[in-house]
Amino acid sequence: MIPTISLFAFKNRVNRKGEVIIYIRFTNNRKSSYKSTNIAIPFNMWDVKKLKVKSSYKHSNSVNMLMERKLSEIREELIQAALKTKHITSVQARNLAFGKKNLSFFQIVDDYLENFLKEDRVGTHDKLKSIYQKFEEYLGGRGISLYDIDEKRLVDYQHYLKTEKNNKVNTIHTNLKSIKRIFAIAIEKDIIPSNVDPFKNLKIKQEKSIRDFLSKEEIGHIAALRFDKGSKLHLYRDMFLWTIYCGGLRVSDVIQIRRSNIDGYFLNIVIQKTKTP
Repeated sequence: MIPTISLFAFKNRVNRKGEVIIYIRFTNNRKSSYKSTNIAIPFNMWDVKKLKVKSSYKHSNSVNMLMERKLSEIREELIQAALKTKHITSVQARNLAFGKKNLSFFQIVDDYLENFLKEDRVGTHDKLKSIYQKFEEYLGGRGISLYDIDEKRLVDYQHYLKTEKNNKVNTIHTNLKSIKRIFAIAIEKDIIPSNVDPFKNLKIKQEKSIRDFLSKEEIGHIAALRFDKGSKLHLYRDMFLWTIYCGGLRVSDVIQIRRSNIDGYFLNIVIQKTKTP
């Protein structure tokens, strides 16, 4: 169902000049959302019954023609969106009409990644960025909306990851889970309705990971390797061994360590992933 669209002016929002702002009203199931046009007219020049500017207003023709053209454009956009979904709420209609950039899949991706940088979670940011760049490569660019990504396209992408990129089951799972997160954000923000979520009926396979541990002998062989002193290989080997000897710190934690973190025999740090001391 497509929301009804009309012009509206609030009687109780008259400014000191005796003017009111014209709003575009989206109504569905008796629920309405509003968006300001930023056009102000004298309140007595607004026709409450006809929902338009009175002809006696000197700029009535210009304002009414402008508003009618805007309403026509919005109706056309909503009709196109309605072909892809059975129901559009008044809030979603407003977002479709005035928040086109929000429908962009990669706009939401950019905002999502930016939050990780703000939280200094650089490792997570870089990992996810590479996942979304791979998806962008498959799609052939960033000019794609949320409505353009359906279940079939995701199934084809799974096949692409397996055959073209030689990705294993769990790698494919991680890639699709990251894409699924963007749709979850879009639904949470009411940008798209939940009934058009392409992951709704899509099953993402995952296998149980088996991680083997290094033996003491294998660690000894790594420690015995000889590198040029001061070389990066020498540094990285020592860092790797140190993470083992000190109890198994992640690399993301090791590279954050400074002398100020060391207090006698104790190392005081906050784990990056869990934010715990």
